[in-house]
Amino acid sequence: MTILKLLFSYAFRPLFLCTVISAIAFVGWWLAFWSGTAPAPESTLSPIIWHGHEMLFGVISSGIGGFLLTAVANWTGRPAVSGARLVALVVSWLVARFIFIQTPDIGPLAILLIDISYWLLLATIMCIEVVSSRNYRNLKIVGILAVFLLLNAGFHIDSVFDTSFGTQKLSINGAIILICVLISVIGGRIIPAFTGNWLRRQFGPDSPLPTSSNWFDGLVVTWTALAGAAWVILPGAAATGPLLLMAGCLQLWRLARWQGYRTFADPLVLVLHVCYSWLGVGLILMGVSQTWGGLSVSAGLHALGVGAMAGLIIAVSSRAAMGHTNRELASDWMLSSVFILINLSALARAIASELPQVVYLAGFLWIAAFVVYGIRIAPMLLKPALKSGL
Repeated sequence: MTILKLLFSYAFRPLFLCTVISAIAFVGWWLAFWSGTAPAPESTLSPIIWHGHEMLFGVISSGIGGFLLTAVANWTGRPAVSGARLVALVVSWLVARFIFIQTPDIGPLAILLIDISYWLLLATIMCIEVVSSRNYRNLKIVGILAVFLLLNAGFHIDSVFDTSFGTQKLSINGAIILICVLISVIGGRIIPAFTGNWLRRQFGPDSPLPTSSNWFDGLVVTWTALAGAAWVILPGAAATGPLLLMAGCLQLWRLARWQGYRTFADPLVLVLHVCYSWLGVGLILMGVSQTWGGLSVSAGLHALGVGAMAGLIIAVSSRAAMGHTNRELASDWMLSSVFILINLSALARAIASELPQVVYLAGFLWIAAFVVYGIRIAPMLLKPALKSGL
């Protein structure tokens, strides 16, 4: 099997590589620009808007795609998405990254179409897989991807129609909240499931297990979506801060029901709980900023972006890569160090919102996490699966 055929045999292989490489390159470039040692990307966007767009619609989006297209084969029982469809998806992601580094003179409408092509392809592929297998419960995931597409298209409205509605910032803020909702939905499935499986193996079939999904989980997801929408649409409203505070508290309460405190013996399970906790912490920090002031909203946003989003992408992609290449689902010192580094980066970046000089430490920890992670995961992504599990 050639390297290209192997690479495009399963979505997690090329898309997780895209996540690792872009996470290192974009944050490294951002830090160099921040310190004055490198120019801003040759894009028509302001540097801060470029940073927000590329971290969300670039780094995080490839991680989302890699996970969903890997998971959908398990959800539907259909063959893994591979070949030409996967090549087209990765190329669309790469071309979009290029136009946001050095914007070509092709006009804003063409840039919009290129930028949304990844989400259009991803949503279409997911819809085909879900509908073809009659796995209709996962149409909600397709719906979330469609909203991503609309948000990404909305990012360009001001440019296309020469308006000044602030659609770039609205799009970025909307994407942050939508990713939080996606984490709530997917995390609510996989974290209790993986934790329950581990507890049964460790303590036997009669061990107390994470609380099964019920009405409370639906309430938490809905409240998070509504509180986030209030922040995006009415950030100055008196009710927005308390809504965010309650959303964060509900998320932490939900997490406590999953018995993560019993999983310290397995870093691969424990990290799921630690990174999910950043979702609650980030929402609370945003709520504090909105309710009482005195704290930059950036602290909460980066707790979400680094701790919850990037942290869970690392945690979940580790399991996916090991599981689908017939490796033992177990951490080692390298992988455990990655988990520590990314969580320390989240803490440092939240602090840097009040102490700007700490941003370099946060960036160093982020880059170190993804460099070590790349070294650890690349052999799984670029080599055939083992012939049998360990």
